[in-house]
Amino acid sequence: MNSEGEEQKEENHERKGPLDYVTQIATLLIGIAGIIVGIYEFTAQQSSNDRDEFKRRMWERRLNACMEISGEIGNMINKAHASPFVPDSLVKAASEFQRIYWKNLPLLEDSSMDAEIHIFRDLITDKLTGNEDVGNPRILEMRAEKISDLIRSYIKNSWRDLDIKAKPDSSALW
Repeated sequence: MNSEGEEQKEENHERKGPLDYVTQIATLLIGIAGIIVGIYEFTAQQSSNDRDEFKRRMWERRLNACMEISGEIGNMINKAHASPFVPDSLVKAASEFQRIYWKNLPLLEDSSMDAEIHIFRDLITDKLTGNEDVGNPRILEMRAEKISDLIRSYIKNSWRDLDIKAKPDSSALW
């Protein structure tokens, strides 16, 4: 029986022609090509994920900067209209606002918001020096509201620029 099995193996081995070897080589090459394509796609997707994560982190930093600036503007409004008015508390609030504003300036690239913030700071200075517009006691609030509108618009626009699938929830802002 052994000899019959060995003869059959030899016949099967002899039947293999060049086409069988080409098929084996082609199968091997297709397998290798599949692995290479898989590695390339994985690397490309990872790069895209890294880019999206960076955009998301920058957006969150900008959001935090805007929230911090808005909070400090609100603090200054409260100090400016406190009864009795205490100039030192407004000076401290304005100083803290300056620190926060300049710390976050590189994250904020909006010239109209920047211009409104400068006007607001000038109005605070006028309040401290006694040169405020007595004809319009709500001027500080109106400017603060304008800055808030610009901040909301800036956040919405930067949200659109973010353009990634997983965005953090900011429904509390609107």
